[in-house]
Amino acid sequence: MAKYEISYYPKAEDDLDSVEPNEALSIVDNIERFLSANPFPHKGRKKKIHGVMYPLYRLRIDTKNDSYRIFYMIEKREVVILRIVKKKDVERIIKSLRKQP
Repeated sequence: MAKYEISYYPKAEDDLDSVEPNEALSIVDNIERFLSANPFPHKGRKKKIHGVMYPLYRLRIDTKNDSYRIFYMIEKREVVILRIVKKKDVERIIKSLRKQP
C-alpha cells in the first residue's frame, strides 16, 4: 500500500514550535506512525469530526507530559495537518473550524 504524504499548515507548525522539543518530536513520530499508512478513521485514536463544511479528522496522541489532538484533512494521497492542540483546547478549536466557510 502506498504511503500518504504528510504536510503541515503554518498554524500546525506554530503549534509544534510552542511545544517542548522532546514533546514535538514524539508528536511528529506519532503522526507519521498513525497517519502515513492509513489516515482514515477506525477504532480508537482516529475520528471524523462532524458539523464542519469539509471532511475533517482528529488523531489522539498521548505523550509523557500531555495529551494532544491532531486535526487534519485528507487530499488525495496527502494528509494535511491543520492544528496540533492540547486536549483542553479542543472545544475552542472545533468551534473555530465550524465557523469557517
